[in-house]
Amino acid sequence: DGGGHPKTYAKGRVYEGYYDWFDEIAQYAESKGVGLIVWIKYADLDTPEEREALREYASKGIKGIKADFFDSEDQTTMSDLNEIYKMCAECHLIVNCHGAGKPTGERRTYPHVINREAVKGEEYGKGFVNEAVIWAYTRNVVGPVDLTPRVYPKSKTGTLGLQLACCVLLDCGLPCMAGSADDYRSFNGASFYRELPAVWDDTVFLSGDVGDSVTMARRSGETWYAATVTKAAKKGVSMPLQFLGEGEYQAEIYSDATRKKLKISTQTVTKDDVLSYSLLPESGYVVRFTKTAS
Repeated sequence: DGGGHPKTYAKGRVYEGYYDWFDEIAQYAESKGVGLIVWIKYADLDTPEEREALREYASKGIKGIKADFFDSEDQTTMSDLNEIYKMCAECHLIVNCHGAGKPTGERRTYPHVINREAVKGEEYGKGFVNEAVIWAYTRNVVGPVDLTPRVYPKSKTGTLGLQLACCVLLDCGLPCMAGSADDYRSFNGASFYRELPAVWDDTVFLSGDVGDSVTMARRSGETWYAATVTKAAKKGVSMPLQFLGEGEYQAEIYSDATRKKLKISTQTVTKDDVLSYSLLPESGYVVRFTKTAS
């Protein structure tokens, strides 16, 4: 993350070189099957000479970059972004663009550009449900959304169910949960994050109104996820399961017991069933459907 390199006082640059423990960390990560993604500022990639650092990253076994602070859509910035994409493709590095303008379909040309921020996510410390019930219909249509949601909401509004639901509703090529290790250890829904796919094979819009609520289902392999977020409280909401395939599924349901407590339950369902549930204001609901053995 920030501080992964020593700071420099060279004009026009932020970081320079590597700490003496860098290679040791990279080798240890590799031994554990963990790939490292390096956070780097645009100021350190805005010339051809500086972009040679990307080749160094690849030689050190680094798997990708989280490039940040572009803060413009002028011609120079967009040209530099394109050059970064090209060089990262050559070096087999994935790219997560943070602090950049909204995507415009570049993943079609550069599939290794897997993520994009371009939203005021949770790092700003305010509730985002008002925006989420719009982003799902607008911003997310043109490309991935890196919301950087926390395990526990940073704002006074929102719920644990909302955090989980947004991970399904807002397509994100690199699900990035911003929380401490202790947050994961103490969270009873941690298993949801362990299984969360980064790529979806199918998406079905189920119901909703722009600015009010949205319910969608997404499929990864034979596993389906369905989620709802809502601005206002709702009672007696129905979710027909016609999007499921044939046979039985184990439905693992994550819902809000209270604003600060998540409830998890399971039941066996088929595509002929209908789930009924209620939602707190500014909350969410998510279900994982796993195909059972026939």
